[in-house]
Amino acid sequence: MKTSVMTAIRSKLLADSGLTALIGANRVFRRAPHSTANLPCVTLQDGNESSTPQVSYAIFKKRWQDPSVQIDVWVDGDAEDFPNTGEDASTIADQIDTILLDALNPVSITRMWKRVSSTEQWEDDERTWHIASRYEFMYTLTDD
Repeated sequence: MKTSVMTAIRSKLLADSGLTALIGANRVFRRAPHSTANLPCVTLQDGNESSTPQVSYAIFKKRWQDPSVQIDVWVDGDAEDFPNTGEDASTIADQIDTILLDALNPVSITRMWKRVSSTEQWEDDERTWHIASRYEFMYTLTDD
């Protein structure tokens, strides 16, 4: 996935005051947290991506890209207070859905978002709960 696409997703999440009220400022990362000092937080990981040439590809060199992204919500499994409870993790995941699935205000340079799965997981070694949600969307890529 193009770096600019992942940057646009991260920027969209960080710009939402509802989400930052739940997790704090600058708590959206490209990989999993390695300490509870960073919790709660959200991580992004790109997944599979397919490509389809658009009509008139020979002239304009444009393709539809169909990637997936996994977005994880991490909370401290030992905490009993806001913002690190299991209920908080669900509230954070719901806010991410609200942000990404808003067809009237999409992530810049992307379109047609849909959530394709969501699971709750316990990480015993790190003592964290996380909700792993996968989304698919589209963007246009212009070849050289």
